Amino acid sequence: LWVGTKRGLNQFVDGRGIPYTVSEGLPSNETGPVLQDSKGAIWAGTLDAGLAHFDGRRFVGLPSSDGLPSKTVRAMVEDRDGSLWIGTDKGLAQVSGSRVSARFGAADGLPAADIRSLLQSRDGVLWIGTSKGLASLRNGRISKEFEAPHAEIRSIGQDRSGQILIATEEGVYRRNGAGWGAV
Repeated sequence: LWVGTKRGLNQFVDGRGIPYTVSEGLPSNETGPVLQDSKGAIWAGTLDAGLAHFDGRRFVGLPSSDGLPSKTVRAMVEDRDGSLWIGTDKGLAQVSGSRVSARFGAADGLPAADIRSLLQSRDGVLWIGTSKGLASLRNGRISKEFEAPHAEIRSIGQDRSGQILIATEEGVYRRNGAGWGAV
């Protein structure tokens, strides 16, 4: 189990916490989302210094100068192809290997560039929660979900039946055939 805090990352093994900070290569102690990819690699987003990858001993940074839209990482998800999708406060980036291969922002159709949550659904659609609503990425194209609440999308999930759910400050909503309804 990995937990990000404003004082670095903590890995919990056998009930014991192992701290990781800038001393172990984190670009910043202000950590946000943590993801273990399908190959077992650990990725840590920071709130002020971009993305870092754990090599088994130390963290190695991938700064925004390498193509991330911003140094503030708020959300991460791995897609079926093994690419990472990184949500920042200034847009969305696809990371393949350790390089940024695509970037998306409000000009590309996102409701806002401030990404708050991400999910790849079982059918391969990437769902993107922003500070001003929801979008989806299918076949390289972003579509706004106009029927979804125009609010900060704090979390996105998928239930057993395949329905997409989103959480906002006002409540939880489920996607149905006609749009979105409160749960």
